[in-house]
Amino acid sequence: MGTVLNYELLESSMQKLKKGCINALDDIYEITSEIVYVLAYSILKNKERAEDIVQDTYIRVYKKIDKYKPKTNAAAWIFTIAKNLSYDEYVKRRDVSLEIFEGNIIDNNISERLDESVYLKTIFDILNSDEKEIVLLFAVGSFKHREIAKITNKPIGTVQWIYNKAIKKLREYLTNDGISMWQDYRNNSAFKSL
Repeated sequence: MGTVLNYELLESSMQKLKKGCINALDDIYEITSEIVYVLAYSILKNKERAEDIVQDTYIRVYKKIDKYKPKTNAAAWIFTIAKNLSYDEYVKRRDVSLEIFEGNIIDNNISERLDESVYLKTIFDILNSDEKEIVLLFAVGSFKHREIAKITNKPIGTVQWIYNKAIKKLREYLTNDGISMWQDYRNNSAFKSL
């Protein structure tokens, strides 16, 4: 994935959308959709539901653009919408059978990589939601801690503390579950810090 968030282009696109240029939504989607998907997937643990949240997020961005305050933090604003929609969906559907989502809103390769990854499954199983979000943004999204701090609206020290706590949890889990799994993780470039 290796997404690099272009904050200037995002802010410019948000201001264009706020002025009524609907085509700016395409740029906003291109800049942020992979991260929105990762956030939704980390909460819902379901490809189709996460894809649905991606679509709903951009509908909400369009409908609520008048609420956005220019030059605040467009990424955090969008990711908060995605997170809230994901939590709402999780609560709404936790005891309800899932509907099949027919459309593809994002690149299928992203979804397939996430679905097939034993590394991400382990993260989903043992980390809490803050830890998952930060580790996924770092490992899958290739963001630096200062960028994650902006995205999550958390102080950089808190982001680093949560990240280090999560890595310690993963290291302990992997050490307890056998050396071969530990070696697999160490060889995966996204998890070099383990």
